Amino acid sequence: MISYSEMRQFLRCQRQWFFKNVLAHWKDPVRREALILSKLQSLSAWRGSIVDAVLSSFVLPRLRQRDPPSFTEAIQRARTLFEKQSRFALAHRVREAGIKISACGEDFAAWHDIEYGSPPSAEALEGAWNDIETALRHAFGMTELFSDLSSRELIVQPRLIHAVHSVSVNANPDLVGFAASGSIRVVDWKVHSFGLRAAKQQLLVYAGVLRRGKPHRHWPVDPRTIPLDQLSLTEVQLLNNQVHDYAVTEDEIDEVFDELFEIAELMRLARGADRDDDRRVEEFPATPWIEICDRCSFKKICREGVA
Repeated sequence: MISYSEMRQFLRCQRQWFFKNVLAHWKDPVRREALILSKLQSLSAWRGSIVDAVLSSFVLPRLRQRDPPSFTEAIQRARTLFEKQSRFALAHRVREAGIKISACGEDFAAWHDIEYGSPPSAEALEGAWNDIETALRHAFGMTELFSDLSSRELIVQPRLIHAVHSVSVNANPDLVGFAASGSIRVVDWKVHSFGLRAAKQQLLVYAGVLRRGKPHRHWPVDPRTIPLDQLSLTEVQLLNNQVHDYAVTEDEIDEVFDELFEIAELMRLARGADRDDDRRVEEFPATPWIEICDRCSFKKICREGVA
């Protein structure tokens, strides 16, 4: 199975991909270490996950019930998550003996900087909170977008799969909205500080899986039957307060799927048939870009070895 994010990770650093997608597991100490490191987030990524959690598990479910929350309610929910997860991360509880991450629920957070000896300053945490508040304020100000969403049947973070021969493409869009007219809108939230990072390629993967995969039986329409001009892709840059809508063509979907399947084959060949995975790290080249290494959660075992 391959996803867009996994493809990007493999292209960025094959060794990072190996640690996260092959080695990480609970079953022995070596694999457990890789799994723990895979849970680490930068402060900016964590900040984005708070915004995503508030929108996906609080705002959109209320919108779907035709009972949209107020901005104040959303901020209160975000602050609760911020405080609980900050305490958890600052205590570095991911390293507690016997901890079960699945049992931690919404309290769980683990930060790269804590693991590597550079706890965030009070100013950095305040900046992260200010970004969360700004992103949510911008979201609530996007009245045209949310007016459209309120008229649709919303499916929040559906798991989509499209299997072709031995390859399955996995996709988890932030939101899919079905209109009574039959049109479909796919939405992807982004919380980036510096400029725009066009998400169209990722959105094209979502569109392709919707158009070519097996639909969920409870969906109001089969996406395979709608004309492409009835499928719209929306990138929402919450910190920049910008909404970008993209049209989609079959040629664009073909192009991004060709790349996905090509990388999936490279992954299969790289992994091979050897299951003694903890001894194979040197077979996976590390990125030549030092800035990627510096930000990588796995640099401890990459530089020191997995044993």
